[in-house]
Amino acid sequence: IIILLLLPLSMFGQRIDYLTSCTDWGKEIPQIKLYIKGLNKILLDNFSEKPLARYVVRPSFDPEYCFQIEQLEGNSYILKVTYLRTNYWYLKNRDTINPVRVEKKISSEFAQNIGTLFEKALDSVDHRPGIIEGIDGVEYFLYKYSENRKISCGRTWSPSKGSKMYELIDICDRIVNYA
Repeated sequence: IIILLLLPLSMFGQRIDYLTSCTDWGKEIPQIKLYIKGLNKILLDNFSEKPLARYVVRPSFDPEYCFQIEQLEGNSYILKVTYLRTNYWYLKNRDTINPVRVEKKISSEFAQNIGTLFEKALDSVDHRPGIIEGIDGVEYFLYKYSENRKISCGRTWSPSKGSKMYELIDICDRIVNYA
């Protein structure tokens, strides 16, 4: 019975179509802790601690990437994108990685619309701990800063085509390509 509880829901034809809480598996598994710490140091370098919207993608085999929208002075915003050319998990010498960074000024309206989208998505996060959806696939993380909650985080794993989460991830990937 315990084994059945650990199997991903997708094996039974059920897919989760909402964001789940961001469980820190690094607390349990030292290799994951080292991976996430090193990856975040590279991906999030030069990112503000108060993102209007942050999107981080951790595929099982493909290169990792992310974007962040930040408010500059006044009513001006910037889109920052970082992506790797190879998957960080499989690198033998992680000190040699050279991420690609792109920055692009964006309109206030665009920034606010994406911030609102992230806020709505993160307001409905299922906070039950430890929902495991699969092993190989792609993990997507959405973050938003707010004064009252600090950093909110939600995640989804390899959403099914046609689902709400698939549409949300598609929008985020289009933002990465826009930069």
